[in-house]
Amino acid sequence: MCGTTGIGHTRWATTGEVNKVNAHPHQAGTIAIVHNGVVSNHKELKEHFNSNLFVSDTDSEVIARIIKRDGVSSILSSIQSIKGELGAILVTDDCLPNTIWAYSDGSPLIAGIGEDGDYYIASDVRALSGYVTKAYRLNSKELVIFAAGERVNLNKYKIAEVPDKPVSKNNFDHYMLKEICEQPLQIDDEPEEFNLPAIGDNIKIIGCGSSYYAGLLGKRFLEDISQIPTSVEYASEVSLNTPMPHNTTHIAISQSGETKDTISAIKKLFPKVVSLHNSNGSTITSLCEYNNYINAGPEVGVAATKTFFKTCLRLYHLAEYYKTSKHYTPQLELENIAQQVIDNANHIHTVAQQIYHYNNFLVLGSGYHYPIALEIALKLKETAYVHAEAMPAAEMKHGPIALIDKNTPSIFFCMSNDPNINQILQNIEEVKSRKGEVLVFTDCQNIDADWIIELPKHMNFRLQPLISVIGGQLLSYYIALTRGCEIDKPRNLAKSVTV
Repeated sequence: MCGTTGIGHTRWATTGEVNKVNAHPHQAGTIAIVHNGVVSNHKELKEHFNSNLFVSDTDSEVIARIIKRDGVSSILSSIQSIKGELGAILVTDDCLPNTIWAYSDGSPLIAGIGEDGDYYIASDVRALSGYVTKAYRLNSKELVIFAAGERVNLNKYKIAEVPDKPVSKNNFDHYMLKEICEQPLQIDDEPEEFNLPAIGDNIKIIGCGSSYYAGLLGKRFLEDISQIPTSVEYASEVSLNTPMPHNTTHIAISQSGETKDTISAIKKLFPKVVSLHNSNGSTITSLCEYNNYINAGPEVGVAATKTFFKTCLRLYHLAEYYKTSKHYTPQLELENIAQQVIDNANHIHTVAQQIYHYNNFLVLGSGYHYPIALEIALKLKETAYVHAEAMPAAEMKHGPIALIDKNTPSIFFCMSNDPNINQILQNIEEVKSRKGEVLVFTDCQNIDADWIIELPKHMNFRLQPLISVIGGQLLSYYIALTRGCEIDKPRNLAKSVTV
């Protein structure tokens, strides 16, 4: 294969099966397109064409048909008929070779020039690492034409930071394991000072997936340490019709800074929103007035590990700051204790090899460990493809206890410094008395359990979840490994959920 112009897309279509026919690019005559978004009225639009023209089941192919009908010179007017989340499209036309039309509406498009003078365009700046030294974020709703022999003035766009080089796994089998093991080393990193507005009467945290669960832990930090009433809401559920208490500080959490649902929520809450993110120059940083970089470093594995850990740590720092107005000071003992969990990886691997065949798990924690239970249940779903349901430990007896049997192990977080320790021990006994199998993360002695994974205790019980989550991450990783799953790139998932 040779040529000077090419487009491709590694993400499967939102509609249609995962197969070669539905894979991008999609063509209509001389027109070829790749599309990252959703055309919600694609069935209606297809009625304007002969149905025999369509070869795929995707919503994206209709974009190619519309552009072929109207011509590439009319792209901006052609896409006006498209409803939904158009996202980003790249277009080529064989009649006008060596040219790419680039358009985005809500999803990122990053462009840069290589040392050879070639243009590179991607939806994630990390994809440009090793090809360009400087990259720029194209403006939303602007059509940019890249043609051979012609220069595009990229300097008018915002700069997007390009990683120095592609991230290596070093000697690790998977990025996920590498990123889990990097967590203790991040604790002593000196973060930037917080960029914050004057504190309101209350705080509302929004996020999706792991970011939402980090927000739940942040809520406990902020309410217990700072005494600030805090609520947490899925970004996808934020509505303009929801009554907002007066003088609310909004905090949006997104590892990639490109999470579509979070971006949509920020636009509803705009402008005075505080961000916690791991991607400088991302869409969210352009929307939020107060941006705070968690500095977790590049995270390649799709399942969040060190970004979840670092977000939780920064939320703890935030709670301390709101209480004392003092910025973070290093906590060396937390680093040492976290490393002890990593050093116990062989035992955790052995336990995982004994339970990997189960397809259902209950994950239980109380208080500060409830968000950790939710996060580990998510890790099991994402990486090991097993059903895992998390809940507060005491809630089990209000219905889910009916699920207890020898085929559904219960995973408990039971630390001696937990204020609810006695309740959790009672919950463990309830499962055992019903002949359920139990795995316990604990520092306690003489617990009746089928498997025990010892965790070191931190003197500050509020920081204990940051130790416990590492044990849960390792367990999820080794279960997925033993099951032979695609750990770094789980099926149906993407690192940045931009649609």
